[in-house]
Amino acid sequence: VRGLVRPEDQVAEQLSSVDSDGPVETTGRTPVTTDSRDSPERAAEKAAGYTHALQQDLAAYRQQILKAAVATAPEVALDLVLYTMVVSLVSRVGYSPSPFGASFARTYERVELKDLDATAAAAELDRIDGSMAYLAELPKDPVALFDAVRALEPEAKGALLAWCVSKCLTVGLPTAQGAAQRIVERIGSILEVDVAAWWRPTGARYFERVKKDHLLEILGDCGLDAVARQVARSKKPAIVNGVAAVFDPSTRPSVLCEPQSLALDTWLPPGMAFAQAATEAVGEPPVCEEPVAAVAAE
Repeated sequence: VRGLVRPEDQVAEQLSSVDSDGPVETTGRTPVTTDSRDSPERAAEKAAGYTHALQQDLAAYRQQILKAAVATAPEVALDLVLYTMVVSLVSRVGYSPSPFGASFARTYERVELKDLDATAAAAELDRIDGSMAYLAELPKDPVALFDAVRALEPEAKGALLAWCVSKCLTVGLPTAQGAAQRIVERIGSILEVDVAAWWRPTGARYFERVKKDHLLEILGDCGLDAVARQVARSKKPAIVNGVAAVFDPSTRPSVLCEPQSLALDTWLPPGMAFAQAATEAVGEPPVCEEPVAAVAAE
């Protein structure tokens, strides 16, 4: 008679009917770690008779609870993000497990001229890397490493976050497809990145690699229309040399007026400027009395 069966006997009957040797469906379930087989916790699980399914269920409840706790602890959440970034991007640390399900990978640049190490941006990145020298002293033990990241001052955490994010950026020209490139343009605009202050075109970097007509357009953009007309019939190598000479402050003719020199110092190839800088750069070419003979002779 069911009404006479004690509740504890019902529970015992249900437990005894479980086939602990049966197959366990794990798809979509919280993973159960097996790297602590000899730990006191694992010994207690064995003694209690945990099945694999029970392990997964308890882990799922635990995961849900920690999610609720972390969701209201932004400082700890940032510490976990930083820890995961560090173990992904600082090679000396080696692999360390992270409960944060995200991956971070360095991106690398390559140019045909192989002059990336000699750019102004490279010098700045080297300076910033030098400020991160303390990363070489970080412990390798995962918990000790996490605690070391947590112990950083707020300013140091901010600098570390910016450094890590910068290592993972993927940037193309505005014509690149995808929403990610739109975010690139927005970030460049917010930061008011002045590309012309970091990079200047040279013969090898740019002028040798574009069409002759484009070179003449560049001269016009910089207020040197008369010079462009004067050299229009010249062969491209000669025009390349002349354009490169007027763009280089060390070889630029002194007869150029200030607006022309400013235009030469700020001109950028199509797509190089970020949105704000590109908007600021729009305008009429500088109007000066052009010393045609002196410039064309360069």
